[in-house]
Amino acid sequence: MPIIWAPSAHQSRSSRSSGFSSVPAGDWIAGKLYFDDGAAEVYMNLNPKEGIGEFSVKDAVYAEKVLRALASVL
Repeated sequence: MPIIWAPSAHQSRSSRSSGFSSVPAGDWIAGKLYFDDGAAEVYMNLNPKEGIGEFSVKDAVYAEKVLRALASVL
């Protein structure tokens, strides 16, 4: 199954519960992973400076498809 990564510019945010902003630029790289020809998508945010990352499901409708896609490559 092809997985497409679409990163955006370096982002910053004020807390883990807030969204991302490009002003000011920060240490996070926010982007989306697309699975199954776009049938499912998830945000994947990476902070290489701190060595951490996170997944955030864009829409609950995609949750099961995203989990199946990730499980197929693990």
